[in-house]
Amino acid sequence: MVRVFILSPKGFQELARKNLALELMAYGVVDIEYRRISCQYPGYNLMFKVQENSRFPVYLAIVIIYQAGQSEITAVEIWLEDCKQWQGMGKAFGAVWDISNPPEGSITERIW
Repeated sequence: MVRVFILSPKGFQELARKNLALELMAYGVVDIEYRRISCQYPGYNLMFKVQENSRFPVYLAIVIIYQAGQSEITAVEIWLEDCKQWQGMGKAFGAVWDISNPPEGSITERIW
């Protein structure tokens, strides 16, 4: 599976060894080796926030900022009270999940 990390130019330059930022920037795209590590936030199981591009009432985007453990989130669904069913949110990018025309009122979500 290919994963993409999108970094700002400043963030990309911070990856470089001292005085070699311009040389690294010339590559444009680089391979990065990484491994997932478990984060610990005592008392929390899942944290998310409404993403700044959300535009009520026509668009909702959430960012999952903490998830207990190392498992991958593969789906996010939102409960539609009026028709009594779950509707899947789309994965916009990274940890951002979105949906057009979200339901009004309180939101119930489930994460897979």
